[in-house]
Formats: sequence, structure tokens, C-alpha cells
Amino acid sequence: MDSAESIKAFSEKVRTFIPIEILNEDTSKKSVAILGKISNEKDFVSILLLEKSAFGLLHESSSPNPNAVNFDLKQVEQFLNSYHHSSLTENDIYSWADGSPHFLPQNPVEKKCKSLYMFESCGVKYTLIHPATEKHISKHSFQRLFTILETVQMYQAVTLDYIKNDPISRIQWVYNILESKAETDKVIYRNDDPLDGFVLLPDFKWDGVSLSSLYFIAFVTDKSIKSLRDISFSNLTLLKTIKSKATQAISAKYPDFDVRQLSFYVHYHPSYYLFHVHITNVNIDSKGCIAGRAHLLDAIIDNIENIRPDYYQVASIPLILGENHPLYTKLVNYKN
Repeated sequence: MDSAESIKAFSEKVRTFIPIEILNEDTSKKSVAILGKISNEKDFVSILLLEKSAFGLLHESSSPNPNAVNFDLKQVEQFLNSYHHSSLTENDIYSWADGSPHFLPQNPVEKKCKSLYMFESCGVKYTLIHPATEKHISKHSFQRLFTILETVQMYQAVTLDYIKNDPISRIQWVYNILESKAETDKVIYRNDDPLDGFVLLPDFKWDGVSLSSLYFIAFVTDKSIKSLRDISFSNLTLLKTIKSKATQAISAKYPDFDVRQLSFYVHYHPSYYLFHVHITNVNIDSKGCIAGRAHLLDAIIDNIENIRPDYYQVASIPLILGENHPLYTKLVNYKN
């Protein structure tokens, strides 16, 4: 949905967003997570994620780059009141929009303080989560990361129970996509086969323009596949279909993009438990691509095709978890 009325409503929510706490700032991604409330809905908390858009060659400014903005709550309020929004997408509790902030200096004193403004050319990707849950707050807050070796015994005793009790409401937005209730205009490939089908669309973090930061997600239609641990030889056709059909669809949509630069990988543990494959430009420098989080699709296929069909049901899997993750304490304290 991208009507003038919807964009106006979204802009009003952002304009009346009252910042409470800066949960985290990621300098590598040029993003910030802010906890707050919508002024006329103070019974709920919300999270506003701001991420500076990628700088394409066609959009580079001739002006000198300002120093990185050092956010404080007062500056956040100034920032949120100096923008316009476009390209709105809404799905369940999530809203995404492109924004052009422009609190430009108005006098010589302000012009000397570069941290108080951003140039019009610096686009920002807005994500509004409203209402936000405790899990959302925990996920987007700063946390230390730790490595854990999850054995099969740990998975069966701890992780599996956690996945089974994870509320369906957390992935309602994914179900909306699979059931053609949301983001239908963004889908570039759909196969509704109950076993080997999947839906392919751009990840909400990508602006859909800068091929240097190209990012797609493939959601499988088989809702019984929750994570990498559920993948076995019976899913081999599905995995190979995702690799081939997604490559063809992206090539057809973006003929100037060299598909040899596509990277296919799966997160374990994922952010949400319905199996999906990340498809990105291999040149992207992202925490989501590091060892301990990302498992390359080609390696997954090889493991179940050439090593053993039930590889992910018997293997110990090294992983990275943040200390705020609900599973972290349980896995660390697990005793066989």
C-alpha cells in the first residue's frame, strides 16, 4: 500500500514519535534503533529503525560529506520532524518507507556544527515496528555476542521446545506474504507448490535500486520447515529449485547485474522460524554473512547430498548468539 493517505498516516506516526532510549547504533550499517512511543498511543511502545540508504554513483552529492551524526534524544526529535516519506509498505506490525531527512543549517553557527544536519541526498530507510514487544526491544538493543556449539542433544532438549512455543504472531507478516495478503507488488517469483514452492521478493532493508546492496529473501511455502535443523535429503529439490529459479528471476529483473555475484545462505539461528534463504550481492559487508551465522546454500546441498541425508539432524552446529537472545542462557547452562 502506497497511497497518499497511507503515507500521510505513516508520516504522522513518525512525526509524533517520542524517543525514550537509543537501543543501539551500528556505525558499519549506518543505522540506529530507537525505542519510543507514538504520542497518541502511549499504552504501546514502538521501535523506529533508521538506516542510511546506500550511496549510488548516480546520486552522489558534490557537497563535502558531514561528520557522522552523533544521535542524542533531542537530535532525534529534530531529525524526525525534518523529512518526507515515500514508497510505503505495510505488513502486520511493520511499516517500511524511504525518507529524505533535511534539517539543513540555517545560520552560520549551525553551519559550523556539522553533526546537527544531514544533506538532502542522504536518504534514510525507515522501519516502524508498532506495537513493539519485549522480544523486539531485546533484539534491537546492544548486546555482546558469544559462540556456542549446539549439539543434537541441546537442540532436542532446549531449542526444539523454544521453536515450538514461539508465537505464530511473530511471523504473521511472513504468512501474509505467502498467502498474497501483503507485498504482492514486490514479489518477482512465486511457486505455490506445497512442498517445493517458494516466494521471492526484495528484503525490506534494500532500497530496490542500488545493485551494490542487492538483497532478496526466498520464503518457502512449506510451513513445517522451521529452520536448518529440519532440512534433509527430502528437501533437496526445494533447495536446488530456489537456487536456479531465484537466479533466473533476479537476472530477468536486473539484466545488468552479474548473477555470479549472488550469494545464497541460511541463518542459524534465524530471526524467525520459518525456513528462508537470503540472497545478496556477495560484495556486501554484513554481520549476517559471517561464519557462525550464515550457512552457504551450496554447502547445505552438498552436505545432505554427498555426506549424509540427515546431516543437519545429527551434526553439532557452531553458532553465534547475543546475550539477549532467549536461547542464550538456556544453551549455555545446558547440562547433558
